[in-house]
Amino acid sequence: MKKPLWLAAIALSAACNANVDTKTSALTANSSGECVQKDVGESDSAVSIWGGFVKDNPNNCANNPAICENMGLGFICKMDSGCCTSSDSGACNKTPDCTNNAKAVCIERACVPCKADAECTEWATARRDSRNLCISGVCKECRGTTDCKDPAKPVCDTMIGSDTINSCYACRQDTDCPLSNVCKKDEAISDTQMALGSCLQNTEIAYVNNTVACSAAGPGTVAMPFCELNDAVQKGGKAFIQITGSASVYKPLVAAGGGVRVVILGPGRDSAQPAIIQGLDVSAGASVTLRGVQVAVPGGSGTAVKCGPSGTVYLREVFIKDSNEGVNADCTRFWMESSRVQLAARNGINILGNTIYRIVNSVVMYSGGAAAQHGVSLGGSSNGYFAFNTVTGNIRGVTCSAGQRLSDSVISTNQNAQVEGNCVESRVEKAVVVMSGSGASPADPTLTQDTCCVDKASQTQVDADLKLVMPAQISVKDDYLRSARPKGAGFDIGHKELR
Repeated sequence: MKKPLWLAAIALSAACNANVDTKTSALTANSSGECVQKDVGESDSAVSIWGGFVKDNPNNCANNPAICENMGLGFICKMDSGCCTSSDSGACNKTPDCTNNAKAVCIERACVPCKADAECTEWATARRDSRNLCISGVCKECRGTTDCKDPAKPVCDTMIGSDTINSCYACRQDTDCPLSNVCKKDEAISDTQMALGSCLQNTEIAYVNNTVACSAAGPGTVAMPFCELNDAVQKGGKAFIQITGSASVYKPLVAAGGGVRVVILGPGRDSAQPAIIQGLDVSAGASVTLRGVQVAVPGGSGTAVKCGPSGTVYLREVFIKDSNEGVNADCTRFWMESSRVQLAARNGINILGNTIYRIVNSVVMYSGGAAAQHGVSLGGSSNGYFAFNTVTGNIRGVTCSAGQRLSDSVISTNQNAQVEGNCVESRVEKAVVVMSGSGASPADPTLTQDTCCVDKASQTQVDADLKLVMPAQISVKDDYLRSARPKGAGFDIGHKELR
């Protein structure tokens, strides 16, 4: 009689274990180890009936390791209680149980520092982590930028003492991208929101170069570039276009239509051999960024940069010269940074309608005529951020129509009124004498004395002005020469950070 009951008990126990759902039956121990899932022990009555045995507890992970495994990485079996516990304590069954990259290798049920890349590779692969290199006992992402394979984090932090040393991060400046020298760090340069912080790859570029054998048909490679920008925009199929400096000017670019979004990259605003475009006209939903080029209209007879209905124009490090009107913007958005407008026969910059603008770190000089006399005219109900600019040598300085704000700028040594109309001023210098050559031979503006303009704006003041701009805009980090702002106790006003 006793033996059949014994066999029945075994069968019953097996049946119970067979019905256990290891994903739901697992119980975890807390930090004090409270949780007991030990097997059911013998009692005198059990011995008298069953002949003595220990019944398996189906929730005891010592009997069923799958319980902890099914809870995911980082859980191990606490053998004395039979409960699963997090391996944050440093205990482990295998390397993937280790959660800390400083102790990422499991040896004799303990997480310890790594000794080789292969150990970190095993750990990183199991945990779907990018830190697969062993550096000084810690699993890290990179020893150099070549280790950073993710386009969204292309740069390796190698600065000794940095909290993020040997970690990959998104590019922050163009020099972080040695191949293209272009970091997609803001909406003016990036082709998509998802691409922000990634480096431009050569495969993303169509080339325009009229100094070598070129073709209107393309394909826009280095070996066979387009001859003109219009061909590259219409046929190149790339969001980025690199244009080569040349003694021969390039024809005007006309961009229209919501499917057009291009970033045009030249050799530099002040390049000894610049890329000169004879004009830019953007409208009907198109978006064009110019960087590092010059714009000059033949004979100065037209508008150099026109941003028309529903268009968007970004100018960065652009030199506009010899035009009837430097900029005419009655569009969705017009941004100009680290750029220069000079010798416009009418207004240097003319903002109209409901345009949202950003004019920062720029120079407007020797512009204006009898019919339109201002270096800068902020008209209509336009609104935006006008800051850290120098406006000088024009017939008249700046005029506003509807309470547009002027901040942290030098507007001085214009022939007549410096600021007029309905402008709101914050830290605008109008008295200092600005030396900028002459209309016949303009020169980069300098101040006869700089005490007026050094350390004049605090970070709090600059941030407060930015908060008044809707929609919100990015903060100012550098100046006309792309030198960092601020350098001293505060921001220097005008287009350059002086000292």
